Amino acid sequence: MKYRKTPVSQPVRSDSRLRNQFTLIELLVVIAIIAILAGILLPALNQARTRARGIKCTGNLKQVGQTISFYRDNNQDIFGAYLPRPTGGTTQWGPALADQGYILSVKGKHTFISCPSLEIKSDWNEGTFSYGVITVAGGQGRTLPAPLALTLNGGSAPINFKKIRNPSSFIIAGDTIRFVDGIDCGHYWLQQIGLCHNNRGNLLFADSHVKTSSKEEYKDNMEATFELYD
Repeated sequence: MKYRKTPVSQPVRSDSRLRNQFTLIELLVVIAIIAILAGILLPALNQARTRARGIKCTGNLKQVGQTISFYRDNNQDIFGAYLPRPTGGTTQWGPALADQGYILSVKGKHTFISCPSLEIKSDWNEGTFSYGVITVAGGQGRTLPAPLALTLNGGSAPINFKKIRNPSSFIIAGDTIRFVDGIDCGHYWLQQIGLCHNNRGNLLFADSHVKTSSKEEYKDNMEATFELYD
């Protein structure tokens, strides 16, 4: 009589360890892919954010140009970094325009007098950290030719727009330098261009157009302007 061999049962192998190992590998692969994508996308996002701030800055300066035009219409074609206050005395151009109703404030902040690349800190005077206006009429850092200055009293000398002969190339205001906390944007006097946008700065001209310029282009423009008037 033949006996059938009873098959010996094989121990059931658990795949839980393999499944755990596979899941860990998957996780590592996903993390690696995310890191690669972040390395690719973050620089692009930063560049997009920088471009957006540059566009916003251009829009701000155009509004500044319109506001300056309104002010000039009511003040004998005069404008400067320091302006009279209704209560007497003078102050920086931003707060002065706000005091006289030319600029509206939102949540205590003026809406367009500063470059968006400059984050105004709570303990900073917003009127100081704004776009710069060319009113320095004397010294090595002067950016306003003496014949166009209404009074030769240093930094507060206002601009006499009636004497401007080259409005399309005459710089009025723009991104400027004030070295605070490592930031080189924001000062109500324009002495040096602030390179706030990829090593370039935005400038407002007397005919109200806005242009982005390098440091070299700014310097060449200033030299040509002084040759015209001095």
